[in-house]
Order: sequence, then C-alpha cells, then structure tokens
Amino acid sequence: MPTLPKVVKGVTKLAEENDFQYYIDLAGEISRRVEHKAHLSDDEIIVLSLVASQLVLAKYMEPGERNSDAVLNRILELLDYDALNEAVQSKMITMLSEYAPQSRTRLEAPSGSIVQNLGIEDSEEPGPDPDPVKTRRSIRVT
Repeated sequence: MPTLPKVVKGVTKLAEENDFQYYIDLAGEISRRVEHKAHLSDDEIIVLSLVASQLVLAKYMEPGERNSDAVLNRILELLDYDALNEAVQSKMITMLSEYAPQSRTRLEAPSGSIVQNLGIEDSEEPGPDPDPVKTRRSIRVT
C-alpha cells in the first residue's frame, strides 16, 4: 500500500462529498499516529474500525470483478471484533452516565431525528444513568 501523505497538524476541514482521498488520508494519519501506542482509546478503535469497513465497501463499489461474500465476510470481521464491541459499549455507557463529557457538535451535523432511519429501537422506559465504573467491569459483549 502506498504511503499516505501526512495531514497538516491541526486541520479542521471536513472532506467534501467528492474528496474521498482526503478522508482516506485522515484515516491513514490516525493509523500512523496510533500504530505504536500501548492502548488505543475507545474513540480510536471505533473510528478505525468504521473507516476500515467503509474502505472495504468503497473498494467493492469500484468497477471490476466483485466477490460479495468475501466483502461481507471482511466487513463482518471488522465489525464483529471484541475490541470494537467493548469500545462501543464503553462509549455508550459513558454517553448515558451522569459523568458524560460534553461532545463537540458540528453545526452541520444532522438532528437526532436521524435515529429513526438507523433501525435502532428502544423497547424499554429510560432507566437511571449507569455508573460507568461498575458497568464497565460487569458487562462484556461476546
């Protein structure tokens, strides 16, 4: 794989609709920066796994011969990964806890109504905020 160009430190530009290479460059820069870390953050695990899955799908969408079974299997490998499941679970628990830090919200970000399109349904009444310390130790996704 060719070396991706380094992204300028402190860049805040979002990739334009047709600027997929810039998106790939950002992911490559994150990969380069975390490659030798002893422990990745939940955010790093989630972003890298999601981008890797998107890149597999993007490659599949290119003209030429396609193997949908191989693509689906690779995406499943990337998304059904214990470290990713634990990172997502940890992130959700943190988001629901009373200790949740305020997330940065982009002005262009969609409203919360998009959850209706995601296929995620909440079948229960809201419960108390979980204690992130207790919950992280007691719940494990398998």
